[in-house]
Amino acid sequence: MQAEPTRNTWLSGRSRADLGHQAARTQPTPTETPSRLGELDGIRGLAALAVVLYHVNDRWLPLGWASVDLFFVLSGFLITRIILKNGHEPRFLARFYLRRGIRIWPIYYLTLVALMVFNHALPSRCNWSGLWYALTYTQNLPVYWGGKNPIFHPSIRHTWTLAIEEQFYCIWPALILLVGRRWVIPVALATVAITCSFRLAGGSIYLLAGRLDGLALGGLLAGLQAQAPRPLTNRLSKGSLLAGLLGLFALQQTGHLNLHAAGPWPGLLILLVNLTAFGGIALITEHAGAGWLAPLRLRPLQALGQLSYGLYLYHGVLLAITVGSLRLPSAIAMPWPRLLAVLGLCVGMAAVSWVCIERPLLRLKDRWNYPNRPGEAGRIPKPHAAAAKPDRTEIRV
Repeated sequence: MQAEPTRNTWLSGRSRADLGHQAARTQPTPTETPSRLGELDGIRGLAALAVVLYHVNDRWLPLGWASVDLFFVLSGFLITRIILKNGHEPRFLARFYLRRGIRIWPIYYLTLVALMVFNHALPSRCNWSGLWYALTYTQNLPVYWGGKNPIFHPSIRHTWTLAIEEQFYCIWPALILLVGRRWVIPVALATVAITCSFRLAGGSIYLLAGRLDGLALGGLLAGLQAQAPRPLTNRLSKGSLLAGLLGLFALQQTGHLNLHAAGPWPGLLILLVNLTAFGGIALITEHAGAGWLAPLRLRPLQALGQLSYGLYLYHGVLLAITVGSLRLPSAIAMPWPRLLAVLGLCVGMAAVSWVCIERPLLRLKDRWNYPNRPGEAGRIPKPHAAAAKPDRTEIRV
């Protein structure tokens, strides 16, 4: 759940006259390493922390699960942006999937191998009938035809979100290349409608078909920022944010914030969360560098955002194994010193994973860089004055 390198000048393609001569002189060339939009790493850090706390005790953050949908919207936005910017280049799909695989696969498969190697020492044994599903990111797939879902190991139940993202990567780039960039907005809107209909018809919210609206809304945002006038995008993002927040407040007042309730409410709840994430991400990208976004640029929060993928993957494994070993009903039943130690170990493992595995492997992505021809990706939102000095730290998908 990580993002492709992004510039503080954001989407490329706007004329130098629009940015001013000074901004044009300082804009990175296609061969330079782009700076990151620090606010997005801050969002990642907050979302990862919310997910961890929710899995420890869902009463602390009843909407902590919504961080997953925030990741979906952000992923859909950044992936679609990559497609719009580089999809016309030769061998784009090959480059895209190589870069995705380098980012996502190594620590995921390393986790699966570790579970297999230490299977007999774990409190719960591996279910080998679920191994193929885990290896191919097809968790929950049998649910489509009413089958049972074989979980390879209880500690990786949360990887259904990774399966949804991987399935999205298999479909979305080819679809956008097939229909053409001019159809991104209509296709995204149609996808949102189809997904909401699937949920209203009783479809599972743990399938790609039941969670695709968040990813599609991210794609819609990328299409709007590349093709629509900025005033229209601003109005839509503010309206979406307001509608989402008001809708969530209304559901809270009527007692319908339960994701696992019967009826249409969970489907509506997810849509409102996605609309809120759509509006929030749009405002953040349009106002990058603004003073009111300074908290998202705090270095500890950005560092946590860099570790977000490893933290998300490892925390579920460590919490599940610890709870099972102690024969406790849940993580919150652990004594506080032990719980804090386990959470610290989660962060420590994510940091070691980033330094020793993920970051070194990310350098391999440079072998399959996109050519990045200037002027092909649509307009650039005008950077805020406070963003004139670029943040040189890298961000990755």
